[in-house]
Amino acid sequence: MASEQNRTDLDAIGIDVGGTKTEVYFQTDDGFVSRTFPGGNVREQSTSHVAKLITTALQSCAEIDLSNSPRICVGAAGAGTADVQEDLFRELVRATQLAPRHLMVTSDARVAHKAAFVGGDAGVLIIAGTGSGCYAFEEERLIRAGGWGPALGDPGSGRSLGWAACRHLLSHIEAGTRDGLAVTMEWHLLGSKDNADVSDILNLVYQKGYAISDLAPVLLHAMETSRVARQIVAEECRQLAEQALRIAGKLALQPHVFALTGGLTRHSGYLDVLTQALAARAPDAVITVSTRSPAEGALEFAKEL
Repeated sequence: MASEQNRTDLDAIGIDVGGTKTEVYFQTDDGFVSRTFPGGNVREQSTSHVAKLITTALQSCAEIDLSNSPRICVGAAGAGTADVQEDLFRELVRATQLAPRHLMVTSDARVAHKAAFVGGDAGVLIIAGTGSGCYAFEEERLIRAGGWGPALGDPGSGRSLGWAACRHLLSHIEAGTRDGLAVTMEWHLLGSKDNADVSDILNLVYQKGYAISDLAPVLLHAMETSRVARQIVAEECRQLAEQALRIAGKLALQPHVFALTGGLTRHSGYLDVLTQALAARAPDAVITVSTRSPAEGALEFAKEL
């Protein structure tokens, strides 16, 4: 086992557990390594399930030897409260046999914020991925808006876009009509099935394991030709921008500073709409897109352990 005196950056590991994927990020003699595995959310599943996902991911990386008690920081989706973080911390110590002093568990928002704002905590982080939320930190004090989770809804998220597209399709089926977007969604969900009805859609989207966020890329692609798709995305981004402005008003920053991260921000059409929604409400705002993954922020925290 490595002694405290002999520890280097090579024994630090950053882990970001998102709703869709888990990223394990670490450094070797040959450079930085990123590995991806299935994701999970501790509010949708359980801390023991997510701990197992993390442990399996670590054990799948041949370069990582848990017996050397590496320093690990985990940022997990759904772990936004102290009690959830403590539960996941205990599960991970039990599953990995890590020394507690070498493990940190925090929220996915915290590690994403660390990655986005290099060298400081000044600014509002907007996460738009499977879920969404807006976060800032003042002297380690969390200021948040949104990030309520799938049950209450995360505007501008993959899930919320998927549900909005699904509601659009259901409304058209009930009315006995189909516009271009409804046809696109129906084909994606049911293929060439004729005379689909509401029950066909409901049976599919409510079946166990169905990911409604899978509809988000279809909706975003439809923006190229569908005015309705653009309107749906614009309304979702408007709500997300309003959340971000609620936080920005509490920070002593002029102009407002926003950093965008999450899988949806890699789609140019979505990024344009969200940026426009922010600029319309804060014309002088500084808006950037984070070029670093949340797992890189987790690695920085791990190095501090």
